[in-house]
Amino acid sequence: MNDSPRNQDSTKARARTAPEPRCDSVTALAASSLGSSPSGAPPSNTAPANCMDGQNFVLRSAVDSLYLSFKGCLFEEVEQKLIELKTLAQSDNPFEIAQAVIELGGDRFAVLGRGTRNFFYIIKGNDFNIQLSKVSAEKMPMAYVQISSESLILYGLLSTVQRLKSILRLLGSFTTVNVSRVDICCDFTTSVNLDELSHDSWISRSNKRHSYRESGVFSGLVFGQGSPMSARLYDKTLEIKKSKKDYMKDIWWGEGWDYQSKVWRLEFQINRSVLVDQGISSFDDLLATSNTLWEYATQNWLRLVLPGEDKTKSRWPNHPLWTLLHTVELGSGNQELLKRGRSTGIPGERQRFINGLAGITSHMAIENIETFKDAYPSYFQAAKDFHLGNSVFTGEDIEAFCRRHAALKARKYHTKFGSDPVDTAEDYRKAKGRL
Repeated sequence: MNDSPRNQDSTKARARTAPEPRCDSVTALAASSLGSSPSGAPPSNTAPANCMDGQNFVLRSAVDSLYLSFKGCLFEEVEQKLIELKTLAQSDNPFEIAQAVIELGGDRFAVLGRGTRNFFYIIKGNDFNIQLSKVSAEKMPMAYVQISSESLILYGLLSTVQRLKSILRLLGSFTTVNVSRVDICCDFTTSVNLDELSHDSWISRSNKRHSYRESGVFSGLVFGQGSPMSARLYDKTLEIKKSKKDYMKDIWWGEGWDYQSKVWRLEFQINRSVLVDQGISSFDDLLATSNTLWEYATQNWLRLVLPGEDKTKSRWPNHPLWTLLHTVELGSGNQELLKRGRSTGIPGERQRFINGLAGITSHMAIENIETFKDAYPSYFQAAKDFHLGNSVFTGEDIEAFCRRHAALKARKYHTKFGSDPVDTAEDYRKAKGRL
């Protein structure tokens, strides 16, 4: 994020010229997530619904996380390849580890050297964390997949799953796509002091409730933690300071946020047992009933109410804030903002060209060198001499050291590196053997 005065000015201008927020039933996902939008565009889960009631303002509502299982079987030739790559990933040779990558439909996935109790293979990409079972595990799903929230925001719900299906068809054959877990959420600002709400203001199907504070300031509530269904209400602007998902600020700004107000997130995590009870088993079921699921979550499972004299709490009326949140529909919005600032795990320019210069600036201070032009060759020579002297113990000069780390980072970032990693791995093995 650029916090320059110029950017701040443009942000203020955007806030002043933003269109009047609306609350028109927010019909986007009623059409969008169910398979079509009013304009005929594919479904998307990037929200919107700029709804407001004067004091409360909804910025975004969405399917935020999705976990799917695919009933089917790996191709035998694919399993043999995965066995080879998993073995490489278990090596102590970094160049062999760097080769533990599989390319599927233009996406690169790192093959991990471990599995889980139920899934023997794990491959990780920017958008999908895919766990795969053995061909012999006939009772297990072929794949269990966690879809990143960034991918859902960027490409939309249906498009992301279609892309995932295309990738999995390169690995095996499958029939049914079931939903194992879904997280649905709504981001909003409010003038209500959530910390001052009484215990009785919340009616939940779960008796488990935890309140959280950070540095003495209220940061959120959790209902039903560890249960098949749970809810979180938390300060998303505070959470972003830790997660570094600053792209969310651009998304909110595009929906009318002023870059100043605290943004809260109401989020429901719903596991398969609850989904099945609600008639949702397959991904197609989810598409057909996603808004019904939100209604269930915000009316039957959790409510914020105005406590009254009636002894039957269920008859207490909804708080005005909750009335707004309950009527929101999961929607679609502007994805271009995220495309410009999307995080793929690759360090951005700031990290590379500001944080990355820490060693050189330290060298300048120690050696009393005033210009970068003079410092760079001096630093390079000093680093080269250091690694040459250290190579007696490591077997690596500076070129070998940098190449090893670059190879491992390329695997982490899912990018290509080097033209002949096999020979590089053999050279590393020979160098280590000489120690």
